[in-house]
Amino acid sequence: MTAKRNASNLSPLPTSDQMAVAWLTSALDLSPKQLREMKPRQFKKVWYSVAFLYSGLHPDAATDHGTTVSREYEGDYVPDGIDERLLAPYYEESGWPVALEPLANEAWRRFDEGSLADDELYCCDAQRAGMLHRNPHLAS
Repeated sequence: MTAKRNASNLSPLPTSDQMAVAWLTSALDLSPKQLREMKPRQFKKVWYSVAFLYSGLHPDAATDHGTTVSREYEGDYVPDGIDERLLAPYYEESGWPVALEPLANEAWRRFDEGSLADDELYCCDAQRAGMLHRNPHLAS
């Protein structure tokens, strides 16, 4: 897999908050071993859901997040049906929910071994899709 692929070829991307929440929630209780064994397409659906829902989170901060944890969600947007663990607790330094740490670790493991390309780890298309879904006026 090459990191030079066109980002517009990335798929599947969520098309709604509810789809992204469902895809992401499906992996919340998986062990690191189960995440490792997840098929590439399924893993990407889950990983792209993170970018879709959390456009302000950066993959570089996913594992370099500090140790201070906040237990109170301070945001103003909560997608319908979201699992509370996807809101809090979260690492104060990075904003990454603690529940997403195993998923982020698996994304970096796949990236380091070459099975997740640069444009898949840093999935700007999913971030953009999430922002446009919530704010359609940004498209014009």
